[in-house]
Amino acid sequence: MCGIAGIFYFDGTEVGHDLIQTMCQKLVHRGPDDFGIYIEPNIGLGHRRLSIIDLSSKAKQPMFNEDKTVILVFNGEIYNFAELRNNLIELGHYFQSQTDSEVIIHLYEDYGVDCLQYLEGMFAFGIWDKKKHQLFLVRDRLGKKPLYYSLSKNRIVFASEINALKTISDIDFSVDFEALDLYLEYQFIPSPWTIYKGIRKLHPAHYILVDSKKFTTKQYWDVNYCKKLNISFPEAVEEAEEKIQQAVRKRMISDVPLGALLSGGVDSSLVVYFMSKLSNTPIKTFSAGFKEESFNELPYAEKVSQTCQTQHYELIVTSNIQNDLPKIVSQYGEPFADKSMVPTYYICQEARQYVTVALTGDGGDELCLGYDKYKLTRAIKSYMKLPIKLRMKFSGAVNFSLNKLLLRQKIIRNVIPEYKVLSWNDFWWEHFKEKLYNEQFKKNLNSSFRQERIRNFISNMNISAYESEEKLLWADIHNYLPDDLLVKIDIASMAHSLEIRSPFLDHKLIEFFAQIPLEYKLYKGESKYILKKIAEKYLLAEVIYRKKKGFAMPVSEWVKKDFLDLIHNYVIGNRSLWDLFSQEYFCKIFQQHKRGLVDHGQRIWAMLVLGIWLKESFKFNKQ
Repeated sequence: MCGIAGIFYFDGTEVGHDLIQTMCQKLVHRGPDDFGIYIEPNIGLGHRRLSIIDLSSKAKQPMFNEDKTVILVFNGEIYNFAELRNNLIELGHYFQSQTDSEVIIHLYEDYGVDCLQYLEGMFAFGIWDKKKHQLFLVRDRLGKKPLYYSLSKNRIVFASEINALKTISDIDFSVDFEALDLYLEYQFIPSPWTIYKGIRKLHPAHYILVDSKKFTTKQYWDVNYCKKLNISFPEAVEEAEEKIQQAVRKRMISDVPLGALLSGGVDSSLVVYFMSKLSNTPIKTFSAGFKEESFNELPYAEKVSQTCQTQHYELIVTSNIQNDLPKIVSQYGEPFADKSMVPTYYICQEARQYVTVALTGDGGDELCLGYDKYKLTRAIKSYMKLPIKLRMKFSGAVNFSLNKLLLRQKIIRNVIPEYKVLSWNDFWWEHFKEKLYNEQFKKNLNSSFRQERIRNFISNMNISAYESEEKLLWADIHNYLPDDLLVKIDIASMAHSLEIRSPFLDHKLIEFFAQIPLEYKLYKGESKYILKKIAEKYLLAEVIYRKKKGFAMPVSEWVKKDFLDLIHNYVIGNRSLWDLFSQEYFCKIFQQHKRGLVDHGQRIWAMLVLGIWLKESFKFNKQ
């Protein structure tokens, strides 16, 4: 895994070697083993290398084709590179290394932008085509690897992380208020926005082509839930198991030590089982937990470790993280408040002491309807089909949990229209934000932005034919997965020079699961039904059929007492925040939370992260 950076001036302005080197220095943690720079008068490419496959100097980047007219900087892994390499050799190509990077160069020579159709893996890369005087920037199908860019009239600048772009002084680093509004709604900032007006994220499954006259961005892949296979459930189980095992096998190719992050849930447990089956030596597994029993999954991870006979390592994450939190927040380059970011950071730190590559169960929920919201959507859909009189009678039932959920604004909004698919994961609802935002902030918001964003989000594909559960699934794969979950694991792992691989994010596996009948994935209220049936063959039932806890730290409890100093320092005492928000209203909900009247834990956590980012990573511009 690596870090990449570059600048292309359309008007012929020369690129300084020192500037590319400074950008790369901000990416050392992504690639501590080596670095390289390529400079032409108006193009500069930089690379930081984490050596995984072919540890020799022949794999050094930037990398060239035979006549040095195609130059590559690449971050990621191509899992089918050996097969592609053999095919390219038969076509007459010469290889100077054993690395997967060189495959991309020769594919591009033969197929141009269509080379992307042949690549299986995770990747973000840039190719400078000297003959065409054109820059080709790409991000993988699911968004495993990040790519940020800044476009202006005379240049494009790109990098693997926002912090590398901060070395370019004349980028517009003023706050994008629409992005800040999105952050408070979701706890992350969805693509293509970032917190800065002058920086954008390249969407997953998209590429950019840019030369001195034209900038083009295009989508090259999507998942389709309309076409279903005519396949029995036993056949689906057999084929799914084989495809999962193949995805794991591909991701075990490595010239450096390899292990797995094990949560004790179905997804990571299945990955560990297949790794153990395919390995001649015990797999190293790593788990993190908490003293708070309701958040702790370590006992389940231990059971899986015993079943699979792994070499197991555990750590306990406590609330004593005050000294590390500013550093963790700053790693992300912009506000990011997924509350599992902290334990993820620590478990990656622990794993890196023993391995350089780790497999995870990331993507299993999005593959196979693993979240409660999918079940709730099905229940609501059934509820809404009832005659109105029966619905009214039903809603009066005491302790009827669905009725309680229907009273919540966020659930009502999601029955079932396409333009509401992005509203499920909101945290600061509109009535909260109306009181939290001051008049200055409200003036900076475009009232039509949200509606336009959602229309644009779904305009690339007609999802009206999908079942309501799969509308949510499609939205999560395009929003929550790449912009929250994959950002979290990429930043946390790369901060420690650890490469993460996720078999469930194999795009062919995702395409297969999209085509199997919905009831194979969600059956009679049992989510991930087909995965659990596979797991039944190899894992304990108490691991498979238990309540999902997730991997989130107990922020609701910790912000009441353990984080008080942090909150007073970075939030209540942070003047920059109150240029935008109501200090009085925040203090009101903070007191409500401390007294146990309302659980505002996630909202307070989001404000704490924002306050840390403002104070540690951003000189606030009031203009």
